[in-house]
Amino acid sequence: MDSRPRLDLLTHFYVTGQLPVGGHSHTQAPIDLVYMYVNASSPYFGPARDAKVNEEDIESLKGTFRHWRDNGELRGAVRSGAMSLGQHVGSIHLVSAAFDLPEGVDAPPEAGELVANGSVPPGTPWRMGQIPAWLNTDDKANLRNHFHPDLFRLPRDDDGTLASSVSEFDEEDWQRQSLPTFNSFTIESRAAMIPGLGDTFIMSNDDMFSIMIMSPTDFHHPLLGPVHRLDQGTKVEPKIAEKLLSSSGEWGGLQHAAYLISERFTTRKRMYENHVPRAMSRSLTHEASIMFAEQLSTATTRTFRESKRGVGDIEMSWLVTHLQIERWREALLWSFIVARVGGADGKWGDGARDELRRVLGVDKGDEGDVVVVKKGRRETIVDVPYLDRHGGWEDPEGTYYKFSSFDGHLPPDPEDMHKERTCYFSISQCLPRNFFDHSTEFEAHEIFTSLAFEKPSCGDCLIDALVTASGIRGLSAVLPTEDAVYYPAKNAPKAMWQRPEPMLPLTPSWRDADFSMAANVRRGQDVWAGASARTDGGVNMRNWVVKLLSRYAYVYGTSHIRFAMVHNVLNLHKTLKEIDANPLIAMLCLNDDQPDYAREAVRLSLGHWMEEEFGGENKYVGWERPDWPWA
Repeated sequence: MDSRPRLDLLTHFYVTGQLPVGGHSHTQAPIDLVYMYVNASSPYFGPARDAKVNEEDIESLKGTFRHWRDNGELRGAVRSGAMSLGQHVGSIHLVSAAFDLPEGVDAPPEAGELVANGSVPPGTPWRMGQIPAWLNTDDKANLRNHFHPDLFRLPRDDDGTLASSVSEFDEEDWQRQSLPTFNSFTIESRAAMIPGLGDTFIMSNDDMFSIMIMSPTDFHHPLLGPVHRLDQGTKVEPKIAEKLLSSSGEWGGLQHAAYLISERFTTRKRMYENHVPRAMSRSLTHEASIMFAEQLSTATTRTFRESKRGVGDIEMSWLVTHLQIERWREALLWSFIVARVGGADGKWGDGARDELRRVLGVDKGDEGDVVVVKKGRRETIVDVPYLDRHGGWEDPEGTYYKFSSFDGHLPPDPEDMHKERTCYFSISQCLPRNFFDHSTEFEAHEIFTSLAFEKPSCGDCLIDALVTASGIRGLSAVLPTEDAVYYPAKNAPKAMWQRPEPMLPLTPSWRDADFSMAANVRRGQDVWAGASARTDGGVNMRNWVVKLLSRYAYVYGTSHIRFAMVHNVLNLHKTLKEIDANPLIAMLCLNDDQPDYAREAVRLSLGHWMEEEFGGENKYVGWERPDWPWA
């Protein structure tokens, strides 16, 4: 089920910022939950880990056992997510490790039968997959097991062709290097490969808990998109840091991800993402997997954070979140510069000059050199309760919407987003020389790459001007006119990854991309529920652009969250007491930071707390063995 409403409803909203009168309800798509799980107490874990340590010549893993220690958190984490979202949960996906059987250990008794009836190909090596002891394998309800070998595949197109950037990879050898893995970064990077995963999902680790009853709109709004919880006070620098190549922490993976985003879009520091359950899109995760296929596939062979392979880890959920933010900005500018103003002939001439004067609010002959752009008042966030009421959606319960992408590009300090903001659009610096002085035509896609990537402050200021020109709501100044039609070549070759869904280039660098209409618009990409195909082969560009933009719309939101490092049982007791005393806390992460020699006290205490907080019969929990003890 698509998480987006019909195209006719979306188009009305993108133009006006309001829902049409009558017939506009849209059922919210269920949200899948994804949890990563590992159990270091398994008898197969230690030998497999030691073999990989030797293979990669890891000097020491001292102080890293907290990454794999099982404190029993998973059961409470999964219950908390299911109980928090209740009827809105789709499938729960549990992703865990699988290890080769040691020498001398035969395949399970049913192996012959399974091979015989075709469930697995003959000759497939048997592995022992990890499942939690409390899972009722006879009746797992809506919970699905997945093991790492199910996910670790290179990205292929529908016809089986490998992504060009990894076409030289030997997939079998790559899988052998990559598995088994003990690096959560590499596991999360394969999320798009989870079989049966819905397009809207929440990615969680086994130490993340939802504390209050929440609404789907706490994580994803049908019109405004997923909710991203970013830390404005902490910025991630885009660089490959040699000293963080083999770091056991997260900053090496974050900075590497930021470097990739800066190479594809613009170079800037970007906000840290809070370490709580994160709203994600399967289609965007897959998009990132293609765009950065070579870098992610190489990073996936790093089976420990301490590995020396490649140039470092990549933090996937951070990468996808900022990919979405930057793709929205890119799509806004492309929609205006190439689709609306450039149009079918792809040129910026006298009409473009008039259009730009209108957006910047200057008269012909009065352009000057610097145009002062004041960001106008917007009502998008104020309108959310109205939109929810008329759309038949629940309001968020534990999230405060602070910014919607419908109001432009996320500013460096989102707390200042509703204050009067001024930027300066320099005619001489932002546009070609003598742009307003003569009738020379310019290529629209060249104007786009200049403003979007080479001169990002110019592009940012133009976005503010476009949003302001659209009024207090909607994006009318950005969109092509209602009757704008483009006729793609009849026999235009299908590019790799081309789909009915519009997408701009999937290259890892903007410098290698062709942003022209001819290279990106194909027949049928304007068709969707609520919009029919034209009989003459043309593409309605307003519909095309709305489909494009709707892939990337997002919300910046905040919630009462708590991230706690668990050093010992006394520290845990103190944290849990504070959590229980604060009814406003929506989400919690209890990060294991105990020494390697930690004993059972934390596991037992945590089990008692989870039983009190999430235990007992619940209609949304149907996958557990009856009467299985918590601790």
